[in-house]
Amino acid sequence: MVQHYVYVLNLHSIAGETKVINTGKGLKGLTLYGDDKNLIAWGIEGDKLILKVVKDDIESVLYDSAFASKEIYLKLEVEQGCIFHFYKSLDGKTWQSVQNTPFKGKSLIRWDRVQRPGLLHYGDKDVPAEFSYFKMKNLK
Repeated sequence: MVQHYVYVLNLHSIAGETKVINTGKGLKGLTLYGDDKNLIAWGIEGDKLILKVVKDDIESVLYDSAFASKEIYLKLEVEQGCIFHFYKSLDGKTWQSVQNTPFKGKSLIRWDRVQRPGLLHYGDKDVPAEFSYFKMKNLK
């Protein structure tokens, strides 16, 4: 007999984490996706770490920093469903916040659904993103 397990995440209080193992062209990392006109992208593009938000199809860069390593760990945390914290790490153990103040992203919450967390690759299909893992967990 096959057993099925379902793990339900409380999207009001979650953490998502990944390790990006290739740099180069294209943005790759984590996303909180409301729809194609409302999303947050936290990742690496070439030699830069970038945190950007798209609200009503208008893009704003919240964080942009030079980065020289070939691999990076990225993490995001959501509290109260719309307050977002972003972190980076070189070893996956010691995390550094990329903003002093959390970002409030109520615009990601659509009337018919919550934001959807996941992995992001925005770039040429011939230069794919590579991740060593992706995990999510409830914070409460």
